[in-house]
Amino acid sequence: MRNFINKQIVSFAYFLEDSKRYRVTKKFFYNFLENDLSQTKKFFDYFMILLIVSSVLILIYEVQHTLNDVQYIFNDYILSIIFIIEYLLRFWVYNDNSKIIIAEYEDSLYFERDFKLYNIMKKIVAKKWEYVSSVAAIIDLLAILPSYRPLRMLRIFLLFRVFKLLRYTKVVNDFFAILVYKRFELFTLFVLLIFFVFIAAVLIYIYEGHGENPNIVHFFDAVYWALITITTVGFGDITPKSIEGKAVAMVIIITGLGLISFATSIIVSSFNERFHLIKTNKAIQKLDGLNSFYLITGYSSIAKILVKKLRFSEHDIVVIDNNKDKIKDALDDGLLALKGDADKLDTYHKFNLINMSKIKAILCLTSSDIQNVAITLTIRTLNEHIPIITRAHKRNVVEKLKFAGATNIVYPYENISKIIKEYIGKPVAYDAISAIMIGQDESVVDEIKIYKNSYLENQKVKNLEISKYRLILLGIIRDEKNQQHFLFNPRGDFTIKSNDKLILMGYQKSIDYFLYEISKKNKR
Repeated sequence: MRNFINKQIVSFAYFLEDSKRYRVTKKFFYNFLENDLSQTKKFFDYFMILLIVSSVLILIYEVQHTLNDVQYIFNDYILSIIFIIEYLLRFWVYNDNSKIIIAEYEDSLYFERDFKLYNIMKKIVAKKWEYVSSVAAIIDLLAILPSYRPLRMLRIFLLFRVFKLLRYTKVVNDFFAILVYKRFELFTLFVLLIFFVFIAAVLIYIYEGHGENPNIVHFFDAVYWALITITTVGFGDITPKSIEGKAVAMVIIITGLGLISFATSIIVSSFNERFHLIKTNKAIQKLDGLNSFYLITGYSSIAKILVKKLRFSEHDIVVIDNNKDKIKDALDDGLLALKGDADKLDTYHKFNLINMSKIKAILCLTSSDIQNVAITLTIRTLNEHIPIITRAHKRNVVEKLKFAGATNIVYPYENISKIIKEYIGKPVAYDAISAIMIGQDESVVDEIKIYKNSYLENQKVKNLEISKYRLILLGIIRDEKNQQHFLFNPRGDFTIKSNDKLILMGYQKSIDYFLYEISKKNKR
């Protein structure tokens, strides 16, 4: 009989493990209740905050008024049912019992030992008790009790409904996490506080507790006076009468100021040390809220110019850089900037970017060829298909970037140098081009590739009517025998071929309008 029960339990555990519907359902409720990166949790938290606040307001209103039927049903039944369901769901998703059963069963087979149900139940109960005994779960349970009307004394647990708000308030949780981080220092401070309060209470009770001060009758009165004095509150309801008592008060006030300064320095230093973690969590939440975006690694000068174009087209952009000054520049430009090494896997784990499903393309634009190669290799280990556009500074790095897995490689200095070469000896024109390249002018230089069977293929330059769009055709880059040649200011009868690149200069809106008109002609 025992073997039959064990077999059924193991079979059911494997059934749950293999059930896709069960896994999806449990993951959904986990994200709904516990996953801070889930959008659904945010809405659930807002909903629960609204329910708890309304419940507290109703219970306060009930002190001097009689509830109507709607208020009564809402507060005593609907809220209680919601709180109970939430508690049970959290109890369910806290751990996975089927994994515990399967692990114990497979261990028993591997080590050739008896499969004991007692060991499994002990582990399951211990794991569930870990949740039940947690502070958050205790508060959740006590928050249900005020709705049990027959026992009016349970109304005192109304306080725990207020505490329950802490579960859904991220800012408060961050604050408590900071305090927990400095728990040793704070505990030391608390012990010192108790010690000085006790000493001060003993002294004031000795000097004034024998009838000299009518407000100090019991030792508790002395403790009360010591506590409000050391915290510099000083209500004034108890004041020392003797010289000795006043001396104790002076010493305890100075001690209190020191303790307060100590506590403030602990909390401030903790905030400074942990603030980057809070910022990281905020960044991850913002990142999770984006539907799709371009990821730029390295906020270089070229990246800044590119960002202006992408933002003009209303694309979301995320920047990863390890330089705090560049991160500050990106934040000042209104971008979502993440501090980390783009060539390390840990960075993508930390920011939940492992699957890269939301990334349209990755642009490696650091000022180091070695780093661009390393970033490309790292990304390719995570995703084989995502487009990677990489910047190269030296020609001999291009092949390395191709081998690393770059989809497109940009070697900007080669094309720019070919254009600039035409303007040597013309300082005014050179200054104009330079200003455009570094983003000091509103004009831009854009590169338009001619695709096979497009409208522009086999067109004469004069037929483009470039001047109509208030644009300047600086030249055409043509690939011939694996060599790129820059044709400066081509004649009007020059024929454009597929894979040519038009180098246009003008305002961004003019280039966009030109592309729009060409796209309409492509559709005909």
